[in-house]
Amino acid sequence: MLAVQSQDQLRKVPAVFAGMDRVDAIAFVSRLFDAAQVGAAVWCDVELIKRFLAACSRTGSTETKGGYQREIKHLIRWRDHHHSGLPLRLLDPSLAQDFVDGLLQQVSAGQLKPRTFNRRIAAISALFRWASEPCRSGVSGIPRNPMPRRSMLITA
Repeated sequence: MLAVQSQDQLRKVPAVFAGMDRVDAIAFVSRLFDAAQVGAAVWCDVELIKRFLAACSRTGSTETKGGYQREIKHLIRWRDHHHSGLPLRLLDPSLAQDFVDGLLQQVSAGQLKPRTFNRRIAAISALFRWASEPCRSGVSGIPRNPMPRRSMLITA
């Protein structure tokens, strides 16, 4: 006998889509499907970061790449400590907000300088913005940038 799903079960969507409008979510799923049709696989975190670092500097600056890599490592450490095994593509806005809140607590406690906070947020946001562009979201598996808007601190 088949179990009948309730309307609530049918309406549940993955947290990564929370707050997205229906058109954007359908477009993302369509890109995933199209990529799968041509044999593309969704990138793992290592591949995602490797490709981002290769593309993050227009001039190929090793300093720029190293800076991005250092900041992304902080996110990976946080993720491994709080949500071990969670792929970056499943980092939803609420989890990203938890990460930002933790950084803000470090700033308040004097453990992190506001400029470091801003640099970290900018680097991680750049990764997700790059990965969520329509031309690569089908293989990155990232529908949008989960980092909260306007989370930068104003420094004097």
